[in-house]
Amino acid sequence: GVPCSGHGVCSQGRTGSGTCTCTYGYYGTSCAQQCPAGVGTDGTNQPCSGHGICSSSTGLCTCYSDTTYGRWFGTSCSVCQTNYFTPETGCNKTCPSDSS
Repeated sequence: GVPCSGHGVCSQGRTGSGTCTCTYGYYGTSCAQQCPAGVGTDGTNQPCSGHGICSSSTGLCTCYSDTTYGRWFGTSCSVCQTNYFTPETGCNKTCPSDSS
């Protein structure tokens, strides 16, 4: 087979450890597993929909939750958090609420 499933670099040679360093979006000992993906705001398919960071060890997405990158939720960070909207511009606008 292909080292690191073709999705990473193997630490090889006399001083190597035989472990794979996976390309972003892949994880596992042989980089054979892919992180949850979805369509990002730029229209391309990306790990965590481009709205979070995928763990290289577990493959789980940690979704962004701030005013800069938006407030995202879900397995692939493709849904706006509760009370936020405009996914096409970053889930960074809050729904109107009663101010009393």
